[in-house]
Amino acid sequence: MTLLDPHRDRTLYTRALTPPPGCRFDCGVALTYSLNLDMLLAVPLHLLLHAGDRPDSELLADPVALLYGLRQTTDRITIFHQRGGIHPPRRSNVLYSMLEDSLHAAAPSSGGIFHPKVWVLRFVPADDGDADGGAGRLIRLAVMSRNLTGDHSWDVSVMAQGDPRGDAVPENAEMATLFRALPDMSPTLPKNRADQIDSLAGDLERTVWELPGHVDEFRLHAIGPGLKEWRPPPRSRRLVVISPFCTPNALFEMTRRSDSPPTLVSRPEELARIHHQAPAALKRFERCLVLSELLDDGLHAKVYLCEVAGRTRLFVGSINATHHGSGGVEVMAELVGRPEALGTAETLLGDDGLGALLEDFVPPSGPGPDPDLDRNKRIIEDACRAVAAADLRLICYRGDGDGGDRWHLRLRSASFVDLSSDLEVGVWPITLPRKRAADGRPLLNGGDIDFAPMDIAQVTRFVAFRIGLREKDPEAASEVFVLCVPVDGLPVRERNDEIARRMVRNQRGFLRYILFLLGAFDPHATTRVPQDGTGPINGRSGAGAGGSSIGSLPLLEEMTRAYCRDPARLDTVRRLIQYLRESDRAGQADDIVPDEFMRLWDTFEAALKASP
Repeated sequence: MTLLDPHRDRTLYTRALTPPPGCRFDCGVALTYSLNLDMLLAVPLHLLLHAGDRPDSELLADPVALLYGLRQTTDRITIFHQRGGIHPPRRSNVLYSMLEDSLHAAAPSSGGIFHPKVWVLRFVPADDGDADGGAGRLIRLAVMSRNLTGDHSWDVSVMAQGDPRGDAVPENAEMATLFRALPDMSPTLPKNRADQIDSLAGDLERTVWELPGHVDEFRLHAIGPGLKEWRPPPRSRRLVVISPFCTPNALFEMTRRSDSPPTLVSRPEELARIHHQAPAALKRFERCLVLSELLDDGLHAKVYLCEVAGRTRLFVGSINATHHGSGGVEVMAELVGRPEALGTAETLLGDDGLGALLEDFVPPSGPGPDPDLDRNKRIIEDACRAVAAADLRLICYRGDGDGGDRWHLRLRSASFVDLSSDLEVGVWPITLPRKRAADGRPLLNGGDIDFAPMDIAQVTRFVAFRIGLREKDPEAASEVFVLCVPVDGLPVRERNDEIARRMVRNQRGFLRYILFLLGAFDPHATTRVPQDGTGPINGRSGAGAGGSSIGSLPLLEEMTRAYCRDPARLDTVRRLIQYLRESDRAGQADDIVPDEFMRLWDTFEAALKASP
């Protein structure tokens, strides 16, 4: 188990995404309640370029690398999330649209929430051209309390790695069953992705994990419809509960299963709420602890430590100490070991554990939470859920009276959404600024919304909604979320090619992107492919101040290698050049593709045409 310090969590988080030495990323699945599109943009670069040593701010500022990473991975990674769980990005960026096919809302058949936080990744030998061969495959698993967001909270994670071999491993069966149930929770999932997930579930089911010496047993618990119900931790001599959210009933149930008064660690506002609602629930605990006031960050970890019959059983994952009869989907990892090795309540809460970060909860002396605030929050949350569940659809079409260069998006709802008259709704495509939001209430009453004309690169399935109370502070009394809405008429290939043209922008960007496509980027080299096209590249002298000369770049070697070993890489180059030529505006293609490169490319294109 790793405690995630909010000031170091990115390094620990991306460690799970970095391929093992000698391996490359093959495919993966992530399960999360919510996600942040900015954080998700950087994931492909961690998977492909071993970029764990580069801050996300640097990765997100490199459009050419982002474009390469997205085009290489979006068909091989699938992220399932709670419907309405996409957070709006901080700024407009056409690259977000290239994530559309990877994101799929999951709805449990029971109507409960989709709440797991899990990564399962498959890596194959870097020199293995056949990922389905099986030999040398590695499965990496990360079970977290953290969503795919940039939330700055104290968290926990469990990471394991192993290779699939032999018969099914009983301790992995529940997780494999959950993976095979994912297509039913997301009916629009394409067959190729469902097949990929089924293949990954088969490997997961047979994986033998490499366990550290202090862990004797490792089990995965998948909770939800068709899986199993969550039971409170087993009867134990000692119990520690760490949970940011709690309910009195759940706390009463847990304390009844501990022979000695347990310890509870939670958020101060959560304990204050329970103190006012049901103070007896907190009195059942020996100690109620919160993070020190000296720490600015909150708590998001979910941990249950039980001392049972001379053994320590440690549960880590997504389940809060709340009532779980709603049929939601959750995942917990269980680690079992000897107390002196895996730890005890004393070591977990001692000065070498969490003790240095914790202090006793002091019940507030003032009044309880403002009932008006709680009521307003519930009204907004209910409205967000209703809008997220609405039957929405986009229609995309090219404009007739604007030269054919402008595109239109029309949003309509096939279902009526009954919202309080006190609520206002704003709607906008995330590639446009929020100030261009349209009034969403007519949409939810059976009307259509026509957004302002936009460029083809701005056409997107991601639509943002802001729902808030009228005559209230919009930041304090509103929620903003994003839906990936089904669309008719979207020219995906043309849109994505135009996004690529925008990202490469000039000859410098074009040459960098070609080097990425040809596999010339070496993440372990002492010099990187420069973002501005200047300076040494792969140990060679730079391209000069203009950055457009290719005489010093290793293009000839890389194109020859691709022609001999992997001609598909040259097909990608051909598509980009073809689009730049066909969509040329006022001679812009000449500003992007250097003449020297075109002379070199014509030679390879002739050879490709002559190949059998």
